[in-house]
Amino acid sequence: KEKFKLKNVIPLRMAIGNEYGTTHISVPEFEDSRATISEDGEKVPITKLDDFVKINGIKKVDFIKIDVEGFEKNVILGGLRTIKKFKPAILMEISEENLKKFYLTPEDIKKMMAHLGYKGIEQEGGRDYLFVKWKK
Repeated sequence: KEKFKLKNVIPLRMAIGNEYGTTHISVPEFEDSRATISEDGEKVPITKLDDFVKINGIKKVDFIKIDVEGFEKNVILGGLRTIKKFKPAILMEISEENLKKFYLTPEDIKKMMAHLGYKGIEQEGGRDYLFVKWKK
């Protein structure tokens, strides 16, 4: 927040998933964007996106960025109510290598999003997809 002087972004030490619990996150020095779940990192709580939105009184969600190293399905499942209610654009990294850790494929995630009425637009580089609500 302070680094970029953003007024509507609050960095929190937590994880988003589809059930409550705790996990450990490691953040390499000087590489904040490379945080990963690990066994020896800092212990952080896991909460659901839906509950986070409700507890914090968030009235509008226009955009969600999901870059969670294979944990995408869990984030989506924990945010179904929010996604269905607000229909935000969702930018998501989909890595075959990372999804393998959770016995998933990129197609599994794309099908899940299609089932929610979203169309994925592949971004340059082939790992990032912008999902937008598709009107039939």
